[in-house]
Amino acid sequence: MCKYEYRPLCKNEIFEVLGEADHCCLAMCENGQPYVVPMCYKWCDDGCHLWFYLCSEDCGEKMRCMRGNGKVCLEMEMPCKKSMKTVIIKGKVMCFEDKQCGCGCGRQDCVMIKILAKSVSGREVCKPHC
Repeated sequence: MCKYEYRPLCKNEIFEVLGEADHCCLAMCENGQPYVVPMCYKWCDDGCHLWFYLCSEDCGEKMRCMRGNGKVCLEMEMPCKKSMKTVIIKGKVMCFEDKQCGCGCGRQDCVMIKILAKSVSGREVCKPHC
């Protein structure tokens, strides 16, 4: 059986993944049923907290899930030559901003979802040696 090797990422490596990943997977839960959807994001470190911003239509399953349960999880990944760096963010939806979301899509029905990171972890998974 092949064995994977893992190592935790330092803060700078986590920030590198956040800056390089072109999308995240947003996970939420409604009535015990998980729901995951890929989304584009922006992020900001204000010195005290990490904030994540996602743009979405103001309707549909993900919006219903987040309005019912604001606890979410974001996953970002960055492939490397012989490994994969992943970051997991556990957070809380803090608000849905109905004003122009700023994503540049030009749609009138978009809202900006503002997520506060409650915990951040990252690790590098090295390809196995079989």
